[in-house]
Amino acid sequence: GNRGYLLEVMNAELMPLIDECYELAKVDAPELAGLIALDVEVVGDEEIGGVVEAVAVSDQSELANAELVECARESLYATTLPPPPESGRDAFMLSLRVGPGDGAAAP
Repeated sequence: GNRGYLLEVMNAELMPLIDECYELAKVDAPELAGLIALDVEVVGDEEIGGVVEAVAVSDQSELANAELVECARESLYATTLPPPPESGRDAFMLSLRVGPGDGAAAP
Protein backbone atom coordinates (compact mmCIF):
# COMPACT_ATOMS: atom_id res chain seq x y z
CA GLY A 1 0.00 0.00 0.00
CA ASN A 2 0.88 3.66 -0.04
CA ARG A 3 3.13 4.44 2.91
CA GLY A 4 3.48 8.14 2.07
CA TYR A 5 1.33 8.95 5.09
CA LEU A 6 4.18 7.69 7.27
CA LEU A 7 7.20 9.33 5.67
CA GLU A 8 6.74 12.81 7.07
CA VAL A 9 6.24 11.61 10.64
CA MET A 10 9.07 9.09 10.37
CA ASN A 11 11.55 11.68 9.13
CA ALA A 12 10.45 14.49 11.44
CA GLU A 13 9.81 12.63 14.69
CA LEU A 14 11.33 9.17 14.59
CA MET A 15 14.66 9.73 12.86
CA PRO A 16 16.09 12.09 15.52
CA LEU A 17 15.24 9.43 18.15
CA ILE A 18 16.83 6.65 16.09
CA ASP A 19 19.92 8.82 15.56
CA GLU A 20 20.13 9.20 19.33
CA CYS A 21 19.75 5.41 19.74
CA TYR A 22 22.60 4.88 17.29
CA GLU A 23 24.87 7.34 19.12
CA LEU A 24 24.18 5.58 22.43
CA ALA A 25 24.77 2.10 20.98
CA LYS A 26 27.97 3.29 19.29
CA VAL A 27 29.53 4.02 22.69
CA ASP A 28 29.72 0.26 23.37
CA ALA A 29 30.09 -0.78 19.72
CA PRO A 30 32.06 1.93 17.83
CA GLU A 31 32.18 -0.15 14.63
CA LEU A 32 28.37 -0.37 14.49
CA ALA A 33 27.18 0.22 10.93
CA GLY A 34 24.77 -1.35 8.47
CA LEU A 35 21.09 -1.84 7.86
CA ILE A 36 18.62 -2.23 10.68
CA ALA A 37 15.25 -3.50 9.50
CA LEU A 38 12.24 -3.69 11.78
CA ASP A 39 8.85 -5.23 11.08
CA VAL A 40 6.27 -2.81 12.47
CA GLU A 41 2.56 -3.37 13.04
CA VAL A 42 0.31 -0.34 13.47
CA VAL A 43 -3.30 -0.32 14.61
CA GLY A 44 -5.63 2.68 14.30
CA ASP A 45 -7.05 4.30 17.43
CA GLU A 46 -9.94 6.71 16.84
CA GLU A 47 -8.76 9.14 19.49
CA ILE A 48 -5.01 9.30 18.95
CA GLY A 49 -4.27 7.95 15.47
CA GLY A 50 -1.86 5.15 14.62
CA VAL A 51 -0.46 3.19 17.54
CA VAL A 52 2.54 0.90 17.12
CA GLU A 53 1.36 -2.50 18.30
CA ALA A 54 4.41 -4.65 17.60
CA VAL A 55 8.05 -4.22 16.56
CA ALA A 56 10.32 -7.12 15.64
CA VAL A 57 13.73 -7.39 14.00
CA SER A 58 13.21 -8.31 10.35
CA ASP A 59 15.14 -11.22 8.90
CA GLN A 60 16.43 -8.68 6.34
CA SER A 61 18.23 -6.73 9.06
CA GLU A 62 22.03 -6.74 8.94
CA LEU A 63 22.25 -5.54 12.54
CA ALA A 64 20.92 -7.18 15.66
CA ASN A 65 22.67 -4.95 18.22
CA ALA A 66 20.44 -5.45 21.27
CA GLU A 67 20.86 -1.92 22.60
CA LEU A 68 20.10 -0.30 19.24
CA VAL A 69 17.11 -2.58 18.57
CA GLU A 70 15.58 -2.04 22.02
CA CYS A 71 16.06 1.73 21.82
CA ALA A 72 14.54 1.83 18.31
CA ARG A 73 11.63 -0.32 19.51
CA GLU A 74 10.95 2.01 22.46
CA SER A 75 11.20 5.03 20.15
CA LEU A 76 8.63 3.51 17.80
CA TYR A 77 6.26 2.72 20.66
CA ALA A 78 6.55 6.34 21.81
CA THR A 79 5.76 7.78 18.36
CA THR A 80 2.16 8.51 17.40
CA LEU A 81 1.67 7.86 13.71
CA PRO A 82 -1.10 8.96 11.38
CA PRO A 83 -3.95 6.42 11.45
CA PRO A 84 -3.49 3.63 8.91
CA PRO A 85 -5.76 3.79 5.85
CA GLU A 86 -8.96 1.79 5.37
CA SER A 87 -8.73 -1.38 7.46
CA GLY A 88 -7.38 0.40 10.53
CA ARG A 89 -4.29 -1.84 10.55
CA ASP A 90 -1.02 -1.71 8.69
CA ALA A 91 2.24 -3.60 8.73
CA PHE A 92 5.47 -2.50 7.11
CA MET A 93 9.20 -2.93 7.31
CA LEU A 94 11.14 0.11 8.47
CA SER A 95 14.68 -0.02 7.17
CA LEU A 96 17.37 2.36 8.34
CA ARG A 97 21.01 2.43 7.38
CA VAL A 98 23.18 3.53 10.28
CA GLY A 99 26.83 4.42 10.29
CA PRO A 100 28.80 6.67 7.98
CA GLY A 101 26.52 8.21 5.36
CA ASP A 102 23.22 7.22 7.00
CA GLY A 103 20.09 8.54 5.29
CA ALA A 104 16.38 9.08 5.76
CA ALA A 105 13.74 6.53 6.71
CA ALA A 106 12.36 4.32 3.97
CA PRO A 107 9.15 2.56 5.06
